[in-house]
Amino acid sequence: MKPWLLIQTLAIKILAICLILEGTFTITGWLLFFGAGGFVVLHLLHPRLQGLCDVTSRFITDAPEVWLTIDDGPSPEDTPQILDLLDKYNAKATFFVVGEPAESHPELIRQVLARGHEIGTHTYTHPVASFWFAGASRTQSEVEKCHKLLQGLGANLRWFRAPVGIKNFWLRRTLREHGLHCVSWSIRSGDSFSRSPESVTSRILSKLRPGAILLLHEGSSLTESIRVHAIAQVLQALQERGYRCVLPGERAVNRLSTNGLRIRAGSNQA
Repeated sequence: MKPWLLIQTLAIKILAICLILEGTFTITGWLLFFGAGGFVVLHLLHPRLQGLCDVTSRFITDAPEVWLTIDDGPSPEDTPQILDLLDKYNAKATFFVVGEPAESHPELIRQVLARGHEIGTHTYTHPVASFWFAGASRTQSEVEKCHKLLQGLGANLRWFRAPVGIKNFWLRRTLREHGLHCVSWSIRSGDSFSRSPESVTSRILSKLRPGAILLLHEGSSLTESIRVHAIAQVLQALQERGYRCVLPGERAVNRLSTNGLRIRAGSNQA
C-alpha cells in the first residue's frame, strides 16, 4: 500500500472517531469510519486505481496507436493462430501469460518472442478468487515463480498484470523487488462474457482512442465463437481505421507516469 492511502485512511478514521465521541454527528461519524475501509477496498479491486501500487492504463501518443494485450495464455490451440493473425496485420502484442500453462508449453513462449512480441507475467496459477487477500509469501511465490520460469525461457520481463486486475497489499513491494510494473487497461473488450466477435469489436471501437491499452484473452475459458475470432475481427477493424498495435520501448521501463506511458508517435520505441 502507498503511504498516502494509509495516511488518508487513518485521517478519515480519526475524524470519524472524533465525530462519534462528540455526539452531534454520530451517524456521520460511523459512516466515515466504515467508509474509510471501503475506500481502501476500492483501490484493491479497481484495476486502474493507484493506491496499492503504480498502475499504467494507457500510454501517451499523438498517432493512431494502441497497445494490444492478450491474457491467460499460452494456449496450444489459440496462441499459434493468434501469432499468424498478428503477422497478417503487422501488429505487435504483449502476451500476459500464466506460469502453469507456460511451464507445460515452453515452446509457445519461445514462439511469441521469436515473432517479435512481448511477454508479461500474469502470476503462476492465476488465483482469481484469492489473490486480493494473498499474504506476503504467497504474493511473492505467485510473482517470483512465474518470473523465474519466463526469464529462463528468454523473456525480458517488464510488465505484470494482476488476475482480473485485482491487486493486494503486498504487491507493490513484490513488483519492485522484481523490477516489474503493473499494467491495467483502458478498454476491456468483454470477450470473456460476450457472445459474438462483433460485440467485442463494437465495444472496443466505441472507446477507441490513441494510446489505449486493449484487454483481450485467449484459451478455453472463452466460448468457441469468441476464441481467436474476436482478435481477428478487432485487428481488421483497427487496420481499417488506420490504427497500429505497438509495443512500449525499452526507455519506458524505469519511469512511468500514472497519467500514461510516453511513446513516440509512429514508433514502437518509447
